[in-house]
Amino acid sequence: MRLLGLSRQVLIIDEAHAYDAYMGEELARLLWFHAALGGSAIVLLATLTQKARAKLGNAFLSGLGVCP
Repeated sequence: MRLLGLSRQVLIIDEAHAYDAYMGEELARLLWFHAALGGSAIVLLATLTQKARAKLGNAFLSGLGVCP
């Protein structure tokens, strides 16, 4: 139900660099579902590694149906 409530909204995630590995995976899945439901996202981060940044971006692109 919460995912449906987020559809077509702007999801803002702050301090993404502070999440641990578990929350990083949860965040990637949330971004995938959010993109699949037609939403958009802004992820604010300061020191996220290139690998972690690519993982989040690829999750969102996959949710849109775009090959990352």
